[in-house]
Amino acid sequence: FASEDDVLQWLEVLVRKDRRERRYYVLHFPAPPDVLDKAGTIFAGDSFVVKPVLSRLAAQGHSVFTYPWNEGLPLFLSQAAKAAIEEECLTGMAFSRVPVR
Repeated sequence: FASEDDVLQWLEVLVRKDRRERRYYVLHFPAPPDVLDKAGTIFAGDSFVVKPVLSRLAAQGHSVFTYPWNEGLPLFLSQAAKAAIEEECLTGMAFSRVPVR
């Protein structure tokens, strides 16, 4: 569900315990878009986001994204991506709404 405007990578991580290995993949955003509405977002200091508010215009065209400074969490999804996840009955995640201006 990533759009052409989304910049993301799946980084391979090899986890070893004793003599066993298991491969996992971690979602990474090398260039997160600047999608925050600066006037509505609550910051602590210069860059720590306490409560994000997305800019409708800046987030337009993105489907799977995050914002700068947050180390990839929280993850934002378009309504279509959320619906696909729910349709497949995937578990282990919770969805919440974020304000958009």
